[in-house]
Amino acid sequence: MSQFEPLPVDAVVYRAILRKQWINEDTGRVKADAYFLRVDEPGISVNLASVCSPEQCSAIP
Repeated sequence: MSQFEPLPVDAVVYRAILRKQWINEDTGRVKADAYFLRVDEPGISVNLASVCSPEQCSAIP
């Protein structure tokens, strides 16, 4: 069971792009791969848009 509450369906989240292969070189858009759960990870890390701006989120280490 997850330690976090599920997000509302309409929640906007920001995801840090840590791997170059997650970005389509032709379009510059993020691929769905960035959001897939990995076998050894319990979830993905995101920042809520309702809590911080993209600039504030990108400043988080």
